[in-house]
Amino acid sequence: QHFRSTAPALAVVGLVCGLTAIEPDMGTALLLGLVSTVVLLAGGVPLRHLVMVGAPAVAILGLFALRKLAYVGNRIAAFLDG
Repeated sequence: QHFRSTAPALAVVGLVCGLTAIEPDMGTALLLGLVSTVVLLAGGVPLRHLVMVGAPAVAILGLFALRKLAYVGNRIAAFLDG
């Protein structure tokens, strides 16, 4: 019911995180997303709204990172190989 009032804040967070990820600076994008999520939760945004927007956003960001940013995939593979 309050999604219409939280949509602008979620859009701004998504835009900033998306532009930062394109930079490519995945660490900063993830940190911005995490801090923004905590601030939105502290501000009273229902967790349900954040999950509705956040789950697809995280999946899209992850696919983007693995497909377009080869160095991120290489770093993850190196970490998993030990």
